[in-house]
Amino acid sequence: MSLPVLLPAEEQRAERWLPVLAAAGCRATVLQVRRVERIIARAQLERVLAGSPEGCWLVLGSGKALGDDWPDVLRVWRGPVLAVGRRTAEVARLAGARDVRLPDSGGGLAAAIESLPWQPGQHVLWLRGEEVAVDVAVLLGSRGVAVEALTTYRMVTSPVATTALADWARDRAVEPGWLVATSPATVRAMLAMLPWPWPGVSIVALGETTAEALRAMALPVRAVAAEATVEAVRDAIVRGC
Repeated sequence: MSLPVLLPAEEQRAERWLPVLAAAGCRATVLQVRRVERIIARAQLERVLAGSPEGCWLVLGSGKALGDDWPDVLRVWRGPVLAVGRRTAEVARLAGARDVRLPDSGGGLAAAIESLPWQPGQHVLWLRGEEVAVDVAVLLGSRGVAVEALTTYRMVTSPVATTALADWARDRAVEPGWLVATSPATVRAMLAMLPWPWPGVSIVALGETTAEALRAMALPVRAVAAEATVEAVRDAIVRGC
């Protein structure tokens, strides 16, 4: 089997995922749909980190909130870090975080938040992008947790992605394949380049939160990966074939 799979991903995810997909008979094409654009200066982030109260939690829904260009920015951080996903935890540690908590839930940001016994009066610093599917301030505000949200980045469309996407989707009318829907925002960006339907393309969603958002967009989700790992995506595709 040589099953075409489109993986909208940055280079780091592709390096980890491609060998696993290839071993499962998937011929993956990596498409960088959007790239990170930093919207605050490092000095601003460091001031916020240093000014957070003692015992404050740092919440990272994505490693993009820190990026690879700030390798030691969390060395000033003394509190625990809640990281969603192994890649995010890795980025936090590379940035100098000492106490990184990686929930076992595998269900994304909302599940990670629910995995901890929050108490009224606690403080959270949430580093986020401009677009979020889960609002940590809403989730924790009702519990009496004070949440400070700091937007550190935005995602902008890669200029070469439109042509590459159109070429891949055109070929699927002849040889069906799978789209790995990594996030609702990424899928919306792709639909702006190439409106649905894409004949011959099945969708596997990265987690139930993404699946629900895609269904709300009237997209046919054929399979759902139980967690944000390549193994879960591989298994979901195999079940859906």
